[in-house]
Amino acid sequence: MLISYFLKKEEQRLGKQIRISERAYRILSQHLFTENVGELEHCVKQLCAKAFSVRRSQKEIRIDLLMLPKEL
Repeated sequence: MLISYFLKKEEQRLGKQIRISERAYRILSQHLFTENVGELEHCVKQLCAKAFSVRRSQKEIRIDLLMLPKEL
């Protein structure tokens, strides 16, 4: 799925492993991104940036349910 593709892209850019909880992944994948694929990519980038800022010093960063935007 595109979410996994965008997460891998961010892993390469940040140089860290990125993990997403099952619930967060499910909610993200069920949301209708009405604009286009770019909207989904932007959302994934924002989530990765938020997770990175919280867990910068760790080898792995994790995206959990609480990091999702409220509109999801």
